[in-house]
Amino acid sequence: FSNIVLADPETDMLVFAAAAGWPGEMVWKRRLIRGRGSQAGYMIEVNDIVIAEDFDVEERFKIIDEARQYHIQAAMSAPIQKDGKP
Repeated sequence: FSNIVLADPETDMLVFAAAAGWPGEMVWKRRLIRGRGSQAGYMIEVNDIVIAEDFDVEERFKIIDEARQYHIQAAMSAPIQKDGKP
């Protein structure tokens, strides 16, 4: 599973802009909460690579329901930056 998440300037949330492995209907429809509401949101908050080795013990951010549904146990996020900003 992989995805690209972008900020939605209209809602101040994050949206799946591209995805592989995830259901196609998630693209441009699945919204994520910024900050500690999702791994992507947390990654943007800290503006750094985030590695979650075990979702069962992860406490920095909320694990999205789909990760549990697809039995994903670990993930890595990396910010895509322009001019030093995510």
